[in-house]
Amino acid sequence: MPTVLTLQSKQKRMLQFYNSVIPQHNDIYIAIGYSTMWGPGQDPIVPLETDTLATYNTLVYGYQTYKNILFAKPIVNPTEEQKQTAIYYKDVYYDTISDYQQALDEGYTRILLRFVLDKDEYSEIANVPFDVIGMYTGVDPGDISDKYFITVEEFESEIASQGVLELISTRGVITRSDDQIEEVIILLEF
Repeated sequence: MPTVLTLQSKQKRMLQFYNSVIPQHNDIYIAIGYSTMWGPGQDPIVPLETDTLATYNTLVYGYQTYKNILFAKPIVNPTEEQKQTAIYYKDVYYDTISDYQQALDEGYTRILLRFVLDKDEYSEIANVPFDVIGMYTGVDPGDISDKYFITVEEFESEIASQGVLELISTRGVITRSDDQIEEVIILLEF
């Protein structure tokens, strides 16, 4: 028997996630790491639901919180003009907005998180290869809540709660040069 989640149900989950994040900006962090289990030119291991970052012998360089959180909606048959302003992610163009009421009114059911890895701000992630990203929610940075980047030592010993590892993304090896800013996009569909 065919089943579908309703638009209202998807939007309810989207807003629950959004409302749990917005009061405390530093609630979501990505771990940036490197696994020795595959190398340049090799396909990464596909993560399993039961995995942890340790499954891949991951050397974590640090933890970065998001720069922007937006509501996203796929654009069906985008015009050339729409392509100029849309976010292109995994072969789909997305319209993004920040107003939650407009998102509800216009049927948005996704959240896009944008993380920026900037070597000028964080020397720990300059000139390093990475191929594993883990996203943690419910992180309570405690006394260091004003920091957008947390070192491994701070994450393990100084924060109030490490939260929950929600997702793992494995990818081909990306080597960051010392003059590069890397943008990481995570799209959550509800």
